[in-house]
Amino acid sequence: MDFFAAQERQKAMEHTSRILYEAECKWPRPKVIPVPNNDTAKAYAPHCTILHRCGDDTGCCGTEGLVCTARNTTTVDLYFHVTKLGRPSRTERLTFVNHTRCHCVSRQEYFRSLDQPVLAPAPIQTCQCPRFFDKTILDDSSCRCDCQPQNDDCKSLKEGEEGFSLEDR
Repeated sequence: MDFFAAQERQKAMEHTSRILYEAECKWPRPKVIPVPNNDTAKAYAPHCTILHRCGDDTGCCGTEGLVCTARNTTTVDLYFHVTKLGRPSRTERLTFVNHTRCHCVSRQEYFRSLDQPVLAPAPIQTCQCPRFFDKTILDDSSCRCDCQPQNDDCKSLKEGEEGFSLEDR
């Protein structure tokens, strides 16, 4: 083997080592995510946020037959300025899913899990949460209304101890 071929082989090994160390599919990386908004009369500021994500563009798996995906997630509450046509500005809390740990799974298994029948979540434009409930924005841009643990007013509505007002119905 000539000198130049050995030198190129060494550079390829160094590159491989660097990728295995720095781009391993283990830890999510920050990504800019737009705030889902299907209400054209409403504007969020900022209109995007930074969340941690796992994916083929954030972590490298050993072969092309594997995909980098979330192993663990958590929810995070973020606050936004909201303006709506003809109304004063207010603050709104939205809950997002944040990836906290990544792992590699086979592409076949990954795409099979996406095909599983799931109850269709309500689209954001139809998801209006009643008073005391918090809106959670899920990864698929759908939303869910639920209570914070310390919110007794919300819990009494959720558990059926009180009825909803006409406006919230």
